[in-house]
Amino acid sequence: MKVHHASRRPSVIIQLRPFINSVDKAEFKRFIRGDLANATAESYSDTPFLNFYDEIITYKDVDETTDAFANYLVAVGLQKGDIVSFMMGNTPHFFYTLLGAQKIGAIGGPISCWWQAAEVEYLIDDSKPRILVVDPEYAQIVSALKDRMPSVERILVNAPGPWEAQAPTRPKSD
Repeated sequence: MKVHHASRRPSVIIQLRPFINSVDKAEFKRFIRGDLANATAESYSDTPFLNFYDEIITYKDVDETTDAFANYLVAVGLQKGDIVSFMMGNTPHFFYTLLGAQKIGAIGGPISCWWQAAEVEYLIDDSKPRILVVDPEYAQIVSALKDRMPSVERILVNAPGPWEAQAPTRPKSD
């Protein structure tokens, strides 16, 4: 059993102020598709998006990494409406996975890191994701279930992702 101590938890601060102050329904829909995230990254490229331990990650950093992940998803055949589930801790890769999926119109489906195999299996069977991204510490749970997840075409262990070697370009979305 994994024990989490409050003193060991990362200090994660997301700087959402640049687009929270003026969000309306149309902008929120654009954000869900990734359009607003792209526009925000262009307007606030050097502004911190996330403070993770001693690392400051800017909007530009997030935009480039999520573009690369979105392009990876397109390259492996994911389309608008497909589901990308992920079982990840509170790290920058959580946001990269969620926002990268949103950029192509895919649906990001987080899975609680506290769940046991039976709960994960139920969620996977119910939501039918095509791709599952997990942190290394959860790979054993997923590995035990791999024969009972027919919808999952690829399991990616976040260590870092294969998409990070690709040059970032703006993904195409419908």
